[in-house]
Amino acid sequence: MKHFINTFLAFAILLPAFMFNSCKKENSDTVDQDKIWTYYEVYYDKNQDKTYARATFKFSNALGTNLQLSAPATVSFNGDVLIFQSALAYYEKQYAGFISGGTFSYTDKDNNTFSNSISGIRTIAFPAIDTIHTANSYTLTWVGDSLRASESVSVWLDGINQNNSEFFYQNNITSHSIICAANQLQNLGNGNGTGWMERVYAPAIQHATSAGGEIKGKYKALNLSTKIAN
Repeated sequence: MKHFINTFLAFAILLPAFMFNSCKKENSDTVDQDKIWTYYEVYYDKNQDKTYARATFKFSNALGTNLQLSAPATVSFNGDVLIFQSALAYYEKQYAGFISGGTFSYTDKDNNTFSNSISGIRTIAFPAIDTIHTANSYTLTWVGDSLRASESVSVWLDGINQNNSEFFYQNNITSHSIICAANQLQNLGNGNGTGWMERVYAPAIQHATSAGGEIKGKYKALNLSTKIAN
């Protein structure tokens, strides 16, 4: 269960496409270069203290066929070439520590170059929580800045009573907390609880083909261990 949630947090934006298209890949030189949809992500996981720079290419849209770049096409992050990861059909480079942004550069086989930058990825953390009581709703006030435009925070809480976690979401500008509804908390069961939290910054992509694309910066907080009680 815990492994599943961690994987979901890292790849939430791509999950529907993975479910249907992860086994299908084509080379990028088989499609119109102007129909290549791009997804760029800078993802930091505090639990690992690692940053992942990733780029995904698909035909036509986010649910299109996965594409592997054909030479001479390349993609880099801050000047470092990203390496294709065949199992999940994206390009990646890993870095030690927290990187708050950078620039992706993608050159297609026709020598068209697309440069997209993201900066100001913000940190977030759980407050100290000894016990979450389920009789009433719970306001979780995170440690970190309030939300700005194009930002959101997602929280998952898991307990001993179920095989799925409860999901809570906030995207209101200037917010610094999430209300966890009592009816959802009561699904968790009394006992040990675990929490995951992720802050996402998703500004508009700057340079893309006619198919468009997305760019996101993500910060995953240190996981929470707590108690769930009435």
